[in-house]
Amino acid sequence: MSANTILETFQENKYTLATKISQAKAKLLVDYPYFGTLASRLELVKNDNIGAFLSDGLRLEYNDEYLAYLEISELEFALSNGAMHTVLSHQNRKNSRYGWLGNLQRIMPSMRCLLKMGLINLLV
Repeated sequence: MSANTILETFQENKYTLATKISQAKAKLLVDYPYFGTLASRLELVKNDNIGAFLSDGLRLEYNDEYLAYLEISELEFALSNGAMHTVLSHQNRKNSRYGWLGNLQRIMPSMRCLLKMGLINLLV
């Protein structure tokens, strides 16, 4: 595969990524209006220094190469995960629990909720 072909494929995926994110937000708004509203308020920030995505409750930083290959349902999960950071205010409860155990402690409640809603059945 030539460098031009790779670049063209990547540029096509960037266009479809914006479309897929819009579709994922719309589906969340219909299926889960509360989380869809919160997810729609997240500022989307491209960040090539991360492998997938992360959220602080206000912004959803993402690697566009990673997100470009996700299905709509997987994008819904990423957006819902960001919304859960808003709901549970993980970023405000850090204190001295910044290590991996504190991170796991902050993430688990949101994962349980998203699992019960059926948004992470693809990960189980």
